[in-house]
Formats: sequence, structure tokens, C-alpha cells
Amino acid sequence: MTYRDAGVDVGKIRTAQKSIGEIISATHRMIVTGRVVSGFGHYAGLIKLGSELLALHSDGVGTKVLVAQVMNRFDTVGIDCVAMNLSALSTMLRSSNQTSGSCKKLQRVW
Repeated sequence: MTYRDAGVDVGKIRTAQKSIGEIISATHRMIVTGRVVSGFGHYAGLIKLGSELLALHSDGVGTKVLVAQVMNRFDTVGIDCVAMNLSALSTMLRSSNQTSGSCKKLQRVW
């Protein structure tokens, strides 16, 4: 089965992602202190503040809450949310695609 067979229009998704990326990238010029290092589309955002590198990530629990409601079990939603955020941040540490040694710097801060 392909995405098209399932009713997914990959072209529309790419167009939407590009539009979202342009909106997000416009906010990178609004930072008074520091500068965005990673750009749009990474697991986490990297911002250089002075000599330090700050990693930012936000992962929601939307679908997790729906599953929790069906199961009538809510005790793991918060744990999963924290785990997914930390997973995304740690992926930045392992990524070899960062420029200028950003991840090496991040690892020292971590």
C-alpha cells in the first residue's frame, strides 16, 4: 500500500511543511539575544546564547491522551511526554548532521 492508496497527498504535505517552515524561519530573526543555529526541521532547536548552546523541543500528548481515554488509564501520559521530549533532545546529541560542531558543544553543556 502506498501513501496515495491510503488517501495521503504527499505533495500537499510537503507544500504545507514548506509554508510552516517559512513562518517558523521568520521568527528566527526576532531573537534579540543569541541566534538560531539549527534552523527548521530538526528534532530540536538549537540557540546560541553567548558561549552556551540551548536545545529546545516541545512534544505534545494529543494522541497519547486519546489512547489513554480509550484505555481509561492516564498514569503514563506524563511519563511518555517527558520521555519523547528527552528522546528528541538526545537525538541532537547523536546527530552527525549538525554544522560547526554544534552537537559537541551541546554535549558539553548537557
